[in-house]
Amino acid sequence: MISDKKDMHKLRGSKYVYSKTNNIYEEIKKKLESNKYVLFSGTPCQAAALKSVLDKSYEKLIVVDLLCGGVPSEKIFRQYMNETTNGRKVKSVSFRPKKYGWDLSGIEIIFEDGTSHMIHSVKDPYFKGYLNSLFVSKACADCQFTPPPRQGDFTIGDFWNISRFSNKLDYRDGVSCLLVNNEKAETIYKEICGKFSMTKNVPISFLKRFNRLQRIRPHHLARPRFFDLIHRGFSIDKSVDYCLNWKFDIALTGCWTVENYGGELTYFALYKVLQDMGYTTIMVERRLESSNNDIPVPALFKKNPYSFYDISKVHKNFNEQRELNNRVFNFIIGSDQIWNYRLFKEESILSYSLDYVSDWRKRISYATSFGSTRFVGSDTQKKVFHKIIKQFQHISVREKSGVSICKNEFKADATWVLDPIFLCGKEHYNKLLSSAGCCVNGSYVFTYFMHPDNNKIGIDLFACKLGYGLINTINASIEMLKQENFIPELWPYPYEENCKLEDWLFYIVHSKFVITDSFHAVCLAIIYQKPFLFIKGRMTDDYGFERISTILETFDLMDRVADTVQSALESEHYFEEINYSGIQKDIEKYRISSLKWLSDAIKEDI
Repeated sequence: MISDKKDMHKLRGSKYVYSKTNNIYEEIKKKLESNKYVLFSGTPCQAAALKSVLDKSYEKLIVVDLLCGGVPSEKIFRQYMNETTNGRKVKSVSFRPKKYGWDLSGIEIIFEDGTSHMIHSVKDPYFKGYLNSLFVSKACADCQFTPPPRQGDFTIGDFWNISRFSNKLDYRDGVSCLLVNNEKAETIYKEICGKFSMTKNVPISFLKRFNRLQRIRPHHLARPRFFDLIHRGFSIDKSVDYCLNWKFDIALTGCWTVENYGGELTYFALYKVLQDMGYTTIMVERRLESSNNDIPVPALFKKNPYSFYDISKVHKNFNEQRELNNRVFNFIIGSDQIWNYRLFKEESILSYSLDYVSDWRKRISYATSFGSTRFVGSDTQKKVFHKIIKQFQHISVREKSGVSICKNEFKADATWVLDPIFLCGKEHYNKLLSSAGCCVNGSYVFTYFMHPDNNKIGIDLFACKLGYGLINTINASIEMLKQENFIPELWPYPYEENCKLEDWLFYIVHSKFVITDSFHAVCLAIIYQKPFLFIKGRMTDDYGFERISTILETFDLMDRVADTVQSALESEHYFEEINYSGIQKDIEKYRISSLKWLSDAIKEDI
């Protein structure tokens, strides 16, 4: 509050930050009750607040509200100032210095040592973020005080786009608009209008079209992402740039929407690992000409674990997918069998293998799998794949046979690393567990089979011998099982249909024993130190077993493999507990080396 003309500068100028009203409304009321004239200026909501506090009209009160573009967070402004000033003492801040006019407006910071800092508004991160409604208050997106009738007797603001109305005006230094909202304001206006250098009537319809007089002004779509990046420690500059231009440090590509528990979980794990490393990551699926969804969705999660802004749309063709090069700096293909020509069509494998990525972008494979001890594509496919794999700067594989395939078949160096499931912090799994809807009473054996067949008959006897109950699930894709001639009605054990991934994880974590033919179920059993039995069944090294033998040999657990459940019932060994003390040390050793490999690969310049 001022009472001297020499202090008028304190009231002038745009202020794109939340203002603390403190006890100003009570102070105004005291002045009015003392029969003093008061002119109040503020945002429409502040003008409404004043009226609410006063609870009656005063003849000597003049209210001026602003054409407001929304109120930004004070926290964001303070961070911007800290990053901009580098500890120098600030004398003053001006958001739109009049001396520069409209065309060169920006935030000017004057320091006590006499120096200054100013970036043009189109480059200043705070200005860009504010003008794009990236970090204004949520309430400002639907402001009930914006449309007429206005809260103030007068409404003032910058008259944006006035040049569209008249090209005869010199608007470079700025042109103001003034709305006269009632009879009191009209009386005052008639007294003062002669003091303006120029006035001109403009249709209210023109003002409404180009200035904030509509209630709804949506936030920028990336607003949630902006605050997420700030929360993770990113600078204002980088956060604004990444949000307005949809940039990412990493594109993580793979079959993360496949209807398979382990397949979806391993990509979730790698996504979280990259986040914990401090990288922004966008999830990318293979290109698909015909898709049921424009936005890919992991099928088995109860709640999509990826923020909407971290998911790329489905690209329909090669040229469309190339647009990712404009806003992503590193491309990583993840784990599971995305180099297996038995599982995927050639176009999908080429997309998973980053054939669309430009030469100046980095390509990394992490724990990727061929799904076999040999390359299973045709000679023509082998030639094409050879060209693509040679473009990777860093290659790591999930099975140790993958190292030999890369070296012998493609003359490429590869490193064996742990599956991402071992790298991911348990706190991320625990968050998934909190969404599980399971209610289990008593101890139980949990069985999960990707290929339920006669080799798995006897799990009820195994559970009975342990003295536990039995919870049984099978492959989430019943359609895929039917292609393998599986007949649900003939499977002798009740199984949970439509089991979601969070529940599947819950059953493993809280079980007393795990029986499975799944690589990732075994990984989780090891992580959570569960006794387990792996049923080999019809698996061979060439058809899937090598991925499990790699991990079990690494941790000296090959003795937990049986050909069938019936054969396991004949040996007391499979019912014994597992001494995990030494195994946990090995896991941590390989976890550290695998994380280092990934970190070094991302950081290394190409």
